[in-house]
Amino acid sequence: MNDQMARLQAGRITLEKFDFAYLRFDGKRFGNAALDQLEARAGNYPGSRVRERIAAVRKMQHAWDKKELAPVGDVIAANLHPRPQGMRLPDSFLHTDWTTLPGYPFPPNCLSKAGEPCEVYQLDVSGDGKAEILVVGSAEKRTLVFGEQEAGKWRVIGSTGNERECIPDAQAAGELPRAVPPRLSDIAFAGKRLRLIPVVDSDTTCNVD
Repeated sequence: MNDQMARLQAGRITLEKFDFAYLRFDGKRFGNAALDQLEARAGNYPGSRVRERIAAVRKMQHAWDKKELAPVGDVIAANLHPRPQGMRLPDSFLHTDWTTLPGYPFPPNCLSKAGEPCEVYQLDVSGDGKAEILVVGSAEKRTLVFGEQEAGKWRVIGSTGNERECIPDAQAAGELPRAVPPRLSDIAFAGKRLRLIPVVDSDTTCNVD
């Protein structure tokens, strides 16, 4: 705890990367005293929303509560690297509070923490004529696709499986993703939709054909 405070005071860590929840839950009495000190000195950190973040952390029930204040849009935008370069992402996507993402409790690090890069692509995977957003993070186990379900409301609509390992080669080649038909169609059975998961050799998992 003292080390984290010392790094903050020395300027070796920014407030966007500062772990307020650690002080709240792991620092015990001394951690809460440190939060009080930070709150009292909030004026020394203009534009950093110190008081808001401390208030949000104090409402958390446990360290994984995900109620800490979400990063602001410019912090998220700095994490995201659109491909191709110059592609503009919707403002509503950049300003979504990913800590309250419905149906998916663990957003990618690049959408919830400062200094976590991701590459992002736009392509229509639903066939509705609107582009969804593919988010590829180097530290993530799955690549997620986000769709705008209603005006300005984004949520996860899909994720990749084990094919995540195929992505670095495509990124290195500078290729852009495109939507292709699934290997196997879904099955309608008594009014229910069954999704088939292809069983393929590991050597052909990444191949389009």
